[in-house]
Amino acid sequence: MSVLLTAQNLSFAYDGRPVLNGVSLAVEAGEFVGLIGANGSGKTTLLRVLLGLLLTSGEVKLCDEPLKSLDRRAIATRATMVHQDTRVDFAFTAREIVAMGRTPYLGRFRPESVTDKEAIARAMRETGISDLAERPVTELSGGERQRVHLARAFAQETRVILLDEPTANLDWMCYCSAKRQRSPSERRWKR
Repeated sequence: MSVLLTAQNLSFAYDGRPVLNGVSLAVEAGEFVGLIGANGSGKTTLLRVLLGLLLTSGEVKLCDEPLKSLDRRAIATRATMVHQDTRVDFAFTAREIVAMGRTPYLGRFRPESVTDKEAIARAMRETGISDLAERPVTELSGGERQRVHLARAFAQETRVILLDEPTANLDWMCYCSAKRQRSPSERRWKR
């Protein structure tokens, strides 16, 4: 297996208060890793550092390339994150939010291609939200919104997906049911 994400000796502080100190890790393709810790212990901070959203000491490599050498678009084609707070203040439809996952592949003002449309539809089927496509996200429940943002991450088709409290507001039975509805030809989300 190949190593998709590595971190060496990461340290980070907020206003002089250390949150991360000497953190190192390696995540291989196909591996699921869970971070467990108390609220405020630095889990979200670590995820943000791993995506280059916060600058830190130490080194992060994404798909064997130093994170510091990648621009935002290059990072977004390799990794994505589903944040714990999925509230959206504008009345985008669920499909529009999922389509935002295709942004790294689109040029400025370029319309969605057939490939983009297929990725969006597949991600919505995978998460069981196809019936929500035209609903404004401002009218969705917390769990429905969480599934919309998970579908956005799937539509982005990255090799690494970081999930920050992924089951918050999520009815696990509904999600498991949606996952069981996949056809064998659609089971390609393992990276």
